[in-house]
Amino acid sequence: MRKMNQHSQLKPTKGFVIVATVKEVYLQSAIFLAISIKDYYPDAHITLFTNERWQRKIPDGPFDRIHYGAPKHHRAKLWALSRTPYDVTCYLDADMVCESEDIEYVFDKLPEDADIAMTNIRPYNSKISQFVGGSMTLHCGMFVYRKTDKVINFMKEWWELYQKQ
Repeated sequence: MRKMNQHSQLKPTKGFVIVATVKEVYLQSAIFLAISIKDYYPDAHITLFTNERWQRKIPDGPFDRIHYGAPKHHRAKLWALSRTPYDVTCYLDADMVCESEDIEYVFDKLPEDADIAMTNIRPYNSKISQFVGGSMTLHCGMFVYRKTDKVINFMKEWWELYQKQ
């Protein structure tokens, strides 16, 4: 029988990650998104990754954690994904809004036997990219993932490879 350490006996932490860099309008959107989540799910844990220059513009309340030092880059989310403080994370693009109390159950959409769950692109709000050998049909504006070594390494590599493009 395998011994469980203290951490494995604890209930996994679940929370939302939002990233706002480059333009202040993204920060304002992230704040609005966090407030809308808290309106429907007051116990939600929300972490913001942003820039220190906006520290005084962030109100108290909507974020449990704020990490400054995110790169000023239009794909800073790729940098932030591997830095999640949660065991199970729901990443949300800052330009979203929550409109339902069902947000509390988004973590249940990640099957026990999966590490990442993504939605498909809907043509009315995003473009399906064509590549040699296939198409990108998954929407990366909202997804749920587990903090496993494999996933965290994937997230780090995603950021590193994106920068090399």
